[in-house]
Amino acid sequence: MNKYLKIFIVIILVVAVSTIISWKQNSNRYDESLLLETDTDVSLTPIPMLLELGSHKCSPCKAMMPILIELKKEYKNKFNVKYVDVWKDTEVATKYKINVIPTQIFFDANGKELFRHEGFLSKKAIIAQWNLLGITF
Repeated sequence: MNKYLKIFIVIILVVAVSTIISWKQNSNRYDESLLLETDTDVSLTPIPMLLELGSHKCSPCKAMMPILIELKKEYKNKFNVKYVDVWKDTEVATKYKINVIPTQIFFDANGKELFRHEGFLSKKAIIAQWNLLGITF
């Protein structure tokens, strides 16, 4: 095989592998725009609400994103799910006295805080917490 053909094959392989890796990374992304909130007024919701306070740069927060999106879709009429990046909106971090991210705050339909959790929380644990709070779906 001539030298130029070998170089051409190597270039094609590199491009193909790069394309596949890029495609896989993009296919695993989630539509975080479903969660972005500027309005964190809990009194504006007629149903319970889960407020996630985190950051797009925090690993546990990133791990929460797909869970929050699933919850928002699956329980759309049962409870609201809102997300705020506290590094972008520091006033919200102050308002809710956030020390650790991610922090999840559970509110009843009247806007009263029922429970607060710091750190990663699985989907199963979130639903279990609602049940412990007497709110079943």
